[in-house]
Amino acid sequence: MRSGMMVGAFGTVVALLAGTAVEAASVDEVADFYRGKQLRLIIGFDSGGSYDVYARTVARHMEKYIPGNPHVIPQNMPGAGTRKAANYLATIAPRDGTVIGTIAQGAPMDELMKQEGVQFESAKFGWIGNPIVDNNVTIVRSDTGLVTLENALEKGGLICGGTTVTTPSITFPRILNNMLGANIKIVPGYTTTGASFALAMERGETNCSGGNSWEGNKLAFARSFEERRINVLVQWGPEKNAEVSAYARREVPLIVDYAKTDTDRSVLGLVNSGVALGRPLFTPPGVPPERLAVLRAAFDRTMSDPTFLFEMQKMKLAVRPLRGERLQQIVEDVMGSSDAVVHHAIELMGH
Repeated sequence: MRSGMMVGAFGTVVALLAGTAVEAASVDEVADFYRGKQLRLIIGFDSGGSYDVYARTVARHMEKYIPGNPHVIPQNMPGAGTRKAANYLATIAPRDGTVIGTIAQGAPMDELMKQEGVQFESAKFGWIGNPIVDNNVTIVRSDTGLVTLENALEKGGLICGGTTVTTPSITFPRILNNMLGANIKIVPGYTTTGASFALAMERGETNCSGGNSWEGNKLAFARSFEERRINVLVQWGPEKNAEVSAYARREVPLIVDYAKTDTDRSVLGLVNSGVALGRPLFTPPGVPPERLAVLRAAFDRTMSDPTFLFEMQKMKLAVRPLRGERLQQIVEDVMGSSDAVVHHAIELMGH
């Protein structure tokens, strides 16, 4: 049964590549290269969070659509807001297509803003695809009595937990402080799993999660959501997620609705680019084009695979994919931002 599946998947990849610069002969060469090999998946997060779950699940199902069917071996490499993994993929990992990775959606912004420790060039990565275009949200404990962002601006009292200084969990509350005068207390130092934020809120160390993803929050705060102990103040993304408003039982606005100037809107556009990147899979720089093309085709096929979709549905995780070619363009657009926009971004995301 598995051999028939492998042959069918191989034929699908060849068909997907038809009409591209990659010829069937190149696909044969890629199959010969991958046959009997392992494909390492570097995950820039601790195990158990939504990034980890998405990456492992997608890569496991991708195996059968990659010619040669390499076996995927996940490896968690957390540290420095996923910068450790990004730097490894940029400078140390083999550039032959045997290693892929996933890192935080804000990595290109880290590079753009010249954050300390960045050793990668985002546009040189080979972006494979993102399984979930997923808005970030600012959420609070319902016992704060805060239901809207206007409530929070008026009453104050928010304490948001975060990871490292350039992740959305910290930069988004800073934007609220610097753009809107929210006066949020930000507590860094938590791990990169959503569970750490949930535990901090359960213990009362914090009462707010400032910028994590909707799907990630649903996974980390599952019981709190079921018991309606979470309120959603604002969405971060290019357009509203109707599911967020349905949960909140009101129209939850986008952060761009609060922009005061055109430059504010431009900066928030950069922020929203991270939403498009979502939980991306990518290769190190310099991977042969035919191998990157095959990996992209395998990702695209996986996004419509019934077994994959059924597994994601069982885990109550949404699939709203974006193809690798589009991710590549988004990253290049981010890196082409004007100096004025970058300067204002630094102002809004600074202390």
